[in-house]
Amino acid sequence: MVNETTTVRSDDTDRNSPFRFSETRNKFTVIGCNTLGLIGNNNSGSEYQSGCFTYCATTTLSAQTDDNSCSGMGCCQTPIPKGMDFNVVALRVIKGDNTSQTWKGFGEQCSYAVLMETAAFSFRTQYITTREFSEMAAVRAPAVLDWSVRNETCEVAKRNLSGSYACLSANSRCADSTSGSAGYVCNCSQGYEGNPYLPDGCKDVDECNQGRPCPSDGVCHNTVGGYRCSCPIGRKYSHSNNTCVPDAGLIIGNSLSS
Repeated sequence: MVNETTTVRSDDTDRNSPFRFSETRNKFTVIGCNTLGLIGNNNSGSEYQSGCFTYCATTTLSAQTDDNSCSGMGCCQTPIPKGMDFNVVALRVIKGDNTSQTWKGFGEQCSYAVLMETAAFSFRTQYITTREFSEMAAVRAPAVLDWSVRNETCEVAKRNLSGSYACLSANSRCADSTSGSAGYVCNCSQGYEGNPYLPDGCKDVDECNQGRPCPSDGVCHNTVGGYRCSCPIGRKYSHSNNTCVPDAGLIIGNSLSS
């Protein structure tokens, strides 16, 4: 069955790279006829981790698939494993015998295997019968990377025994990485924005200048790391529905004194 096999492997194998391919925003995509695409990562314990197969059953491509459809006919996609290294990735294309009468005429064109951003890809049938896909972006495709400060959890990093704790802003917080490997990222604390990796990098957010957080008849007061709302005399602020309501205590007090 196999008449052509192409494997592309990254040259840089630095395991200390902070980057990972995002498993939520990328997909492994294969374009072509009777083409098996495989994607692998060396540190997984097995050479190949995932893949998918495309099929063309008739001589009229438009009769079997539509633009924007990538479900197996001429195009397939599959999620990638969590925590895939940025630097240790192999892509492999295995193309079927192009003398097969079931798809003769399509096999003369290129087949593609690409790891790319899901939102940036929309299948077109012309990708199989022409070189439009490869020429569209000079044989390059966008991908989304996750990153983290590697090899330590927040619990360990906060001890700062090596003096390398990265969350330098006093108004920052540490969060363990969700990209599939040990590591952490830094975020500004609630009510702050900026760069948590710089001293004094997280600045107080003036919520009162961002939309209308308080009732229309109330007053917004910015505070360090937050804000508070006040209401006119005779009314009090209700946190549950963000409105100014009558102050029943004040009304009763006035009634008794009168």
